[in-house]
Amino acid sequence: MEKSNLSKFCEELRLKRTELNISYQEVAKDLKIKVPYIQAIEQGEIEKLPSYAYFIGYTKAYSEFLELKNFAELKVYLQPVNENYKLKPQQVTSSQYLIPSYSVLAISCVLSLVIFSISYFLF
Repeated sequence: MEKSNLSKFCEELRLKRTELNISYQEVAKDLKIKVPYIQAIEQGEIEKLPSYAYFIGYTKAYSEFLELKNFAELKVYLQPVNENYKLKPQQVTSSQYLIPSYSVLAISCVLSLVIFSISYFLF
């Protein structure tokens, strides 16, 4: 079975790192990226990173660190992946945060009246 373009690119990162004899710890220290994230990038395991945006950012920084000039090709490699990882609207789990409680409304009204009264008598 042929590897996907993303897998090939991630494998290229791993090969370049080993060719330069750079350890995961060195990469992590220089780029301020956790070792498990670097390993996930090299294995093409997007789901192990906090989000798809982190994958793109970390991969770009990593390829620049390794002085790979073909990062522009990553967009081509990630095209099919990008469609699978499109950002979805955040779902609201509870409507209690959308509607203020009566106590919040009452406090807001009282504070508004106090501020209005003070400003009316001072000016």
